[in-house]
Amino acid sequence: MKLITLKEMVNSKCKQQLKDSCTLTQAYKSYDDYYKVGYKTYRTICEDFNKKIMDNILLKSKEFKMPFRLGTLRIKKKKMNYSNQLKNKLKIDWKATKEHNKVIYHLNDHTNGFNYRWYWEKKNAIIKNKSIYSFQATRTNKRRLAALLKNNEIDYFE
Repeated sequence: MKLITLKEMVNSKCKQQLKDSCTLTQAYKSYDDYYKVGYKTYRTICEDFNKKIMDNILLKSKEFKMPFRLGTLRIKKKKMNYSNQLKNKLKIDWKATKEHNKVIYHLNDHTNGFNYRWYWEKKNAIIKNKSIYSFQATRTNKRRLAALLKNNEIDYFE
């Protein structure tokens, strides 16, 4: 029996995740069997589709209902809890902390004390082990959301 280190175990898990994930190139190969479209055209169509979905979610505060009963994507608004027990969960404002030499937290004054995040509603989704899966928005979409909230351009529902 061979003992493996934690580093080897993490590397093997990452390799397995890469094997199990579906990339755009792999999806194109199965799509190309039915429709003869070039890869560049296919990629452009996918990128435009994803941009339109994100624009609808971000700019029009809509939900995207995913096909095959995979759930919905939306921006969720939640009132922040400022109790002393949860103070360690607030994000530290490092710039203000260094200026005043004491810990100062982000209180989200620009959003009237609300916290916004990307949310995948999986309650009605039919997926095995759905608690394991998660949605993580791209950095670009997270920044777009932050910019919209700082400029008070749009409001989302709870």
